Amino acid sequence: MCVICIDQPPLHELVTSDFIASISSCHVLVHLLVLTTCNYHCSLFNNSIFVIVSHTIKNHLEKMSPLSINQVNEMEYEDFISTFGNVVEHCSLFAAAIWSQRPFHGVKQLHKTFCDFIDTLPKLGKEGILRSHPDLAGRIAERGLLTTESTKEQLAAELNTLTPEEKANLTRLNEAYKTKFGFPFVICARDNKKAAILSGLEARLENETEKEVIQGVEEVKKIAFYRLLDILQHEEAEKLIGGW
Repeated sequence: MCVICIDQPPLHELVTSDFIASISSCHVLVHLLVLTTCNYHCSLFNNSIFVIVSHTIKNHLEKMSPLSINQVNEMEYEDFISTFGNVVEHCSLFAAAIWSQRPFHGVKQLHKTFCDFIDTLPKLGKEGILRSHPDLAGRIAERGLLTTESTKEQLAAELNTLTPEEKANLTRLNEAYKTKFGFPFVICARDNKKAAILSGLEARLENETEKEVIQGVEEVKKIAFYRLLDILQHEEAEKLIGGW
């Protein structure tokens, strides 16, 4: 057992929403218990992480709770951008553009509004969306600079378990893809494990640019749908995902 105890830590600095998200993405059982003590304890035991955090981070946990569609419809502009600004990677302008189209009636309609906005863009705009995405298991990931959403997605695809040979092959294919098309390879990592990603990348290298822009944008839409499901309360999540 490994136990870390800090009697008087600056909790508002140590425990951020990114910290909690990184814990949540681990392949272990996570328990978060909010207490009114001033201590912070983290222990690893029997493949479970137990985190006991002070009441001072309660707001962080509340912000991560799924939102109702009514809460979304009541959001001020700045809050809407803060919440939905990375539904499309590094494209907060999209959230800014659709805020005025409230009220929304559910996850599917909100997702369709994002997709409709994407569809209005010219080819160069769609290529710009693709360029906003990081390489899979690339330099940004190695430096720990991915967004919280991308980190979670790349972990879900098990890209952190690449063998040296797989990593070298993925790097080679990524570079060949960017050289040919001028933007990085984009695929919905939550729908694919590393073997499918490698084979898909190799196959899509054979496409023409126009076809690859269309395919890449469709993958962006899938990624956006999963990110919305992370943010919003929804019923029958599996049915929604299966319906995609």
